[in-house]
Amino acid sequence: MENGMASILRALNMASGCCPLGYIVIHTNIVEPLPFLESLEKEGYVRRIDNDGWSPTSSPRFEITEKAHQKLVEMDSAGLTIPLKAVETAMT
Repeated sequence: MENGMASILRALNMASGCCPLGYIVIHTNIVEPLPFLESLEKEGYVRRIDNDGWSPTSSPRFEITEKAHQKLVEMDSAGLTIPLKAVETAMT
């Protein structure tokens, strides 16, 4: 998974709810997140939430799916593994 997509998933996960594009831009530093979000939506990692009321920007809102939660757990657990030799080298 690309770094941009992973950053978007982490930002949406941190939000614990649906987020507009502006929130995603602020928390990922990705100026144009919509293409990433559309790809993630096709893969089933995010879902678009319809605006049910007035919004000053009328921008779409997105939320993370359970599939994405599982993927983040996998990515985080894989990233936390440190080879024993690296630890031994750092200790000496």
